[in-house]
Amino acid sequence: MATNGGIIGKINNASFGKDKVTSTTCTGTTTITTLPGTKLADVLIVAGGGGAGQDSGGAGGAGGVILAPSIPISGAASYCAVVGAAGAASVPGSPTAQGGCGTDSSVFSLTSIGGGGGGSSTVTTAKSGGSGGAGRRNVSPGATGTQPTQPGNSGTFGYGNPGGYDPGGYGGASSGGGGAAAAGTAAVCGTSGDGGAGLDVTPFFGAAPQPFYLANTPNTGATACGVFGGGGAGGSETGACRQASGGVGGGGDGGDSANPSRVGFAGATNSGGGGGGSNGNVGTGKAGGSGIVVVKELNKASGVWSMQSQFQAMTSGACGASTWPKFIPSLTVNYMVVAGGGSGALAGGGGGAGGYRASAYGPAPLNSGSTITFTCSPSYTITVGAGGAGISCQVGEAAAAMGNKGTDSVAGPITSAGGGGGVARGGAGGITNKDGGSGGGANNDGPGAVGCGNTPPTNPPQGNDGGAKAVSPGGYDRSGGGGGAGAAGGAGAAPGASGGGGVGVPNTISGSDVDYAGGGGGGSGGGDSPTAGAASPCGTGTAGIATGVTGQGPNAAANTGGGTGGGTVGAPDAGGTGNGGPGIVILRYTTACAPGGVAVTPGANTLAPAPGGTTVATFTVTGALTLE
Repeated sequence: MATNGGIIGKINNASFGKDKVTSTTCTGTTTITTLPGTKLADVLIVAGGGGAGQDSGGAGGAGGVILAPSIPISGAASYCAVVGAAGAASVPGSPTAQGGCGTDSSVFSLTSIGGGGGGSSTVTTAKSGGSGGAGRRNVSPGATGTQPTQPGNSGTFGYGNPGGYDPGGYGGASSGGGGAAAAGTAAVCGTSGDGGAGLDVTPFFGAAPQPFYLANTPNTGATACGVFGGGGAGGSETGACRQASGGVGGGGDGGDSANPSRVGFAGATNSGGGGGGSNGNVGTGKAGGSGIVVVKELNKASGVWSMQSQFQAMTSGACGASTWPKFIPSLTVNYMVVAGGGSGALAGGGGGAGGYRASAYGPAPLNSGSTITFTCSPSYTITVGAGGAGISCQVGEAAAAMGNKGTDSVAGPITSAGGGGGVARGGAGGITNKDGGSGGGANNDGPGAVGCGNTPPTNPPQGNDGGAKAVSPGGYDRSGGGGGAGAAGGAGAAPGASGGGGVGVPNTISGSDVDYAGGGGGGSGGGDSPTAGAASPCGTGTAGIATGVTGQGPNAAANTGGGTGGGTVGAPDAGGTGNGGPGIVILRYTTACAPGGVAVTPGANTLAPAPGGTTVATFTVTGALTLE
């Protein structure tokens, strides 16, 4: 009797893991808990890299790498993941002074083997490991890479290579350690050998950038491109014309005693890279890099569907039972969401910048938001907040007026709050508009309240407070500047000028380096306070209006979320405030990981290719993101 509901054919092992990626970087044991619908996972396991030998010693081999596709696992289950530590650096004067081996990493009964240590002047032979270390000065051959010989899938999907060796090479230079994708390079004619190349994992985990790929580290092989397990470079005392390079994937560069600046370097943290050999003067070899475990829970279904599989699919996932077997498009993006900036008060403080929230491409720690995934619907509204309306220039003390707040920008679960309006003389118009993404600046007369930034609160903060008031010697206003994404608004000074706008922040998510979310400067108070507050240093917020300036102040730059400067008031001085800068939403995603098609509307919004195999969706007006 058929066990698949009467359907003849191969039973499909469907997995509903939503392509969730878990990256484990802390050495030791960590628990990974899978989603309920997961049955298959792509797995990257990198062991700790080996340390290098002392006294122009042999390089450390990379930690063994396992790149295993579609490994069967259980949903809603907890698994122990072990991340291997780096192999220790060699120490001159020890009985052996060889580099230490890295320790193993494991998950799902798969084990990658720690990288082998490099040879030293005391013990010239190298140690075997996932990838092998190199012997010192070609006196001894490179050690073997054992990862491909491990039992079961640990070997079938395992990568490792031997350290380099040239039996006829000059004895003053050592060879490179083995890498996951290539053997270490032999030392030739007095030049130490480069480390073997690491393994490119982008075919399984997506084109760079990815949040779990490692940032490049100086003097180690590149890692941001999605490569792990580079071998270390050999050490030398020969004064070669170049420093030997660690293998791409985190291998440490080698040292050369002829140049004191050419010291060896450790393997990159979490790359599994091998350590670089020391120069002869310094002596001590360098440690390897620690390992990493990355698990991608797959959304995958092919072949014949059993009735049981259909039922499980109908009842699993966040999108609800009625959506399957209809295709559910999804798109994971990095984002920058900037709200509309506030306008400055008439006779008062500068407008606060619109809230700024980002997951990448900007300064830390403001770029530490998590990526977001659009799923369960083919179309999503993207809201771009408007800037707060400026206050018209008027004559008379009674004409003081509170600045207007900007409006929110929204992309999926991310909302950035509109910037607060500047506070007016005597609290005219109330002070209800002062708080926001960044707060409006205070004014001397009346309550003098500072607008609060990061309202409502987010982590990391979306903005800062407005600047405080001050009183001139003659009793005139010296207003505070509006807050910016990078700093609070400047306080008014007595004696001195009104406060400047808070600094904004740069971000390159668009493909260009652009500043966003600066605050507006405080308006001048007349009398003995004629100097208005300066614009935000980044230029996105405008300056306050100085005494004697008539007419309307300038608007903040479009789609920057900048606040505008406060105005002045009185006869004949009357300077109105400009509109706050409208916000912007920019999404950036890996092009190869997008569904069948991505569209943005209306026509003012754009899609454009960007470096690293990515695409940028820019929303300058409220519109829709459509997944086809």
